Amino acid sequence: MSTKISGDTGIDVAQLRPADGDPVAMTIAADGKVAFPQNPVPAFIATVNTQAIAGGVVTILTCTETFDPLNQFADNKFTPQVAGLYQVNANLANNISDNWCGAYLYKNGVQFAINIVPGLPAPLGGSARPCISQLVSMNGTTDYLNVAGYNSIDGFSINSGLFSAALVRAA
Repeated sequence: MSTKISGDTGIDVAQLRPADGDPVAMTIAADGKVAFPQNPVPAFIATVNTQAIAGGVVTILTCTETFDPLNQFADNKFTPQVAGLYQVNANLANNISDNWCGAYLYKNGVQFAINIVPGLPAPLGGSARPCISQLVSMNGTTDYLNVAGYNSIDGFSINSGLFSAALVRAA
């Protein structure tokens, strides 16, 4: 059942209550926006820390969260507690020209998405910058995501990047 609320319905739009009248189910501010409830959406943003990785080896990367309102990003993993479809993004950069660099998205420890790109020659700026943008279904209990990196040449670093996800549609 849906209820249409407009200025002429005779409904007190300041507070809508469930059928039992207790507690307040929704509060609408004078500007017409929902003031309560304000449910945060499962989402996070993390920066990828600069780190040396062995050439030819895919390595789970360490990240520092910068936004995580529901505390669902920990130990370099995003484990959302709401089942649904998530928009997941990862981008990396390495620090050497003529070196292939890869961004990997892992779901539950298994490779889910990959993008490997060549580095530019030094006169053109050097580093490679792979990106992943993917919709991922998560179960809201045990599913988790990691980002991993790859350099084709030993002794060089992943020197920047971002890893993020946000709920697009709940299950």
